[in-house]
Amino acid sequence: MVLNRSGFENTLSVRLLREPQPASLELTLRGWWQRLNWTLDGEASGLIAHLPGGKAHQPCGTLASQRLAQSFLTPATGFAIGRAALRLSMLGDAADDLNLKIHADQAGSPAAEIGAASLPNALLHGGWQWQEFVFDPPLNLAGNTRYWLALERAGAPDGSAYFQAESDDGRGYPDGECRQWNGSAWLPVNQDLRFTLQAVAQTSGLIAEAAYQAITGGVLAGAQIWQESGIFQPVWRLPEQTRLEAIEGWLCLGTAEQTRLSAIVDQRRMLQVFAVPRAIEPALKISYQEKLRLSSGAALPPALDLLGRNLTLPGFSAARQHLLTGMTWTAEDGLFVDGLG
Repeated sequence: MVLNRSGFENTLSVRLLREPQPASLELTLRGWWQRLNWTLDGEASGLIAHLPGGKAHQPCGTLASQRLAQSFLTPATGFAIGRAALRLSMLGDAADDLNLKIHADQAGSPAAEIGAASLPNALLHGGWQWQEFVFDPPLNLAGNTRYWLALERAGAPDGSAYFQAESDDGRGYPDGECRQWNGSAWLPVNQDLRFTLQAVAQTSGLIAEAAYQAITGGVLAGAQIWQESGIFQPVWRLPEQTRLEAIEGWLCLGTAEQTRLSAIVDQRRMLQVFAVPRAIEPALKISYQEKLRLSSGAALPPALDLLGRNLTLPGFSAARQHLLTGMTWTAEDGLFVDGLG
């Protein structure tokens, strides 16, 4: 009715009508991949933080306070720390870098060093800022265990040029305490530092976790990760993107070997993540009749898992292969391959 209405005469004016056309309806169909766009992605775990406070601060890099440390408690599942941030500033014109180290706990004080990250001096100018330290590779911390963040300057103590860390004089962090090293002992400070610790995971693992949430929601039937990325991103994230947007963002980062990552949801509702181009045995060929065939000549029906693989086209030598990035199949026209590069 809506389509036919466009052919009605307008009785208030003279209008030439188009040549009558049969009514038609065009449907744009979407699949399980697009259903990943129906749900917001978010993850509450992977973050240890104490943000309140800011009215107080503690010196770091003077004779009386050569190092500054804050203890924290990991969750029961463990914690792969990849990033840590403190709110810092410089007092005077300190020219050295800042180091942040992770220590084990022994009798309520920092003990053996587990790992360290450094922040160049050039990033420490400009007043109070949240400064981020990156642990590369990430440090795998045991679950339900107390550790220490220890901040220290790379140069010698100096009472006229040193660093400061914002703190909370209300002692609002129940799972740790702050101490300072005076050159001979760790002395308690009746405050807590403001800090954030972020666990990280490989982007391929984050995709698998997002897929698992979609599986429990009934959207996907399973997931297969064919290629680990080697690139680490924070586990904790706010629900500001849909699940599809999050997955596509991780895919765009590729792999540590600088290869491309891609993914499909196949006809079984299985999410598959793979590197592009995909390896395949045996090789595939496309005939002049636009039919997929094995190298032996046997016919092969089109399938979504062919995307991202190298194909040999008719008229080209076997050494010249093309990457299949898209295809369409209809009963009337057979297979149409597009997006070849």
